[in-house]
Amino acid sequence: QSKKKYAVITSQCRIGFLFILKYLKFKTQKREIIFCAYNLPEMINVAVKLNYKIKFCDLNYETGTMDILKLKRKISNNTSAIVLTNMFNDFENSRKIKRVALKHKITLIEDNAIYFDNYNKKKIKHFSGSLGDFSIYSFNIMKNISSFYGGAISTNNLEFKNFYEKEYEKLKNFPKLPLIKQ
Repeated sequence: QSKKKYAVITSQCRIGFLFILKYLKFKTQKREIIFCAYNLPEMINVAVKLNYKIKFCDLNYETGTMDILKLKRKISNNTSAIVLTNMFNDFENSRKIKRVALKHKITLIEDNAIYFDNYNKKKIKHFSGSLGDFSIYSFNIMKNISSFYGGAISTNNLEFKNFYEKEYEKLKNFPKLPLIKQ
């Protein structure tokens, strides 16, 4: 649905986000991230723990989408990524955000944790997650696709996929018994 070449499975959406931010730190010295004004503290904490400066972009109260004019004012030479939380947004607004990100050479990360499988249909279906450089997904118990636990990242970035695989190999296995008890 995201029309991305690569997908990797993660233990949670926020862990996928962690790997993306680690990759961005590896690739650039930019250390600011712009989030929608509504977001889970767990996602914000990932960026904070990696020493990113957080900026929040307010919503357009008529549409419920990220306010494009306010977003443009938040961007600086140090902005590494925009996190587009797909929840109330529409495809046209998301395309505008993508254009802003492209113009400023900023990575667009689409958070599809609660919006998976949503789409806009004019002539063809445009699924959420199809615009970002990275799209992250959650498969926890209350999600559209539930495996009780898990997440994924989709991207066209082969360099990221290779980075992820090398970083993943460094991880230690989590003990199965606490997971089963959970």
